[in-house]
Amino acid sequence: MTTPTAPVIATSATPRRPGGSWSGPAMRLARLAELRAMLDEVTAQAMAAAMADAQAEGWGLRRIGKHAGVWGACKTAVTRYTRLR
Repeated sequence: MTTPTAPVIATSATPRRPGGSWSGPAMRLARLAELRAMLDEVTAQAMAAAMADAQAEGWGLRRIGKHAGVWGACKTAVTRYTRLR
């Protein structure tokens, strides 16, 4: 019994065997790269919408960043910048 597979979009950077057929690992890696790109696009859009909603509810940038998981890096950068002044 075989499992259904999704089509893979071939690009010039897509690895192929010398005969032109796809190798097993190359197919899986190409599909995973495509899936990652799709997930990144969807999550980025969802994150932007959630941040806009939080800002509309009166949240400040620090609170939004903290809950979005980006405040740690920002806090470190702000701390270093403040020390340099």
